Amino acid sequence: MDEELKFNVDRSSRGNPGLSGICGILRNSEGETLCMSSSFIGNSISSTAEITAIFKTCQLCESVHCPSNVKIFIESDSKSTVSWVNVARAGNVQLLDSILEIKEILQRLHPKVVVCYVQKC
Repeated sequence: MDEELKFNVDRSSRGNPGLSGICGILRNSEGETLCMSSSFIGNSISSTAEITAIFKTCQLCESVHCPSNVKIFIESDSKSTVSWVNVARAGNVQLLDSILEIKEILQRLHPKVVVCYVQKC
């Protein structure tokens, strides 16, 4: 892989559950912003919003058809949602359908796209 991109995703909720939004920012290896996105997702709990952010980013990565020399790291500050996506068992039954869809997309894109945990600043 010649180039690495980082797609940082996050969610924001007013209450839990509460009105929620998701966002993402894609940067190149020099830290330059390539694109940003945000979306209101309605009333949600925080874990659903975080999974939605990862899911939408996976869908975007799949639709863009990146060159084979590019590796994309989807980074989230939610340790639990990242583990649900990366382990054999989903971990959260209520979000099982979304988690399984994310896993299917990641299998199709492997090894170009990976989801990883980053600690909050």
